[in-house]
Amino acid sequence: MSIIAATGHRSKFCPCKYKDEHPWLDNLKLDLKQRLLAVKPDHVIVGGAIGFDTWVAEVALECKLPIHLYIPFEGQGKKWFAASKRKYDEIRKQAAKEIILS
Repeated sequence: MSIIAATGHRSKFCPCKYKDEHPWLDNLKLDLKQRLLAVKPDHVIVGGAIGFDTWVAEVALECKLPIHLYIPFEGQGKKWFAASKRKYDEIRKQAAKEIILS
């Protein structure tokens, strides 16, 4: 069994900031896709935070890989911008497994 777990920086610390259309983010997602397809893990674990967690989840779902979402607490996305909240809710709906830690 192979599992990939990912967590990383928030969008505000990356060159793309909060822009979904940005060359840096396009390149990152392409690299993630190539790496995930090369390994073909049984599932991908992410934490659901804005930024790298979200990008990995989106790419894994695009690759038809199941994701396990480990959410630190219920209501994590409650105060996020609408676009981030929509992505988060969509990822939650598509997660193969969801664990709320506290």
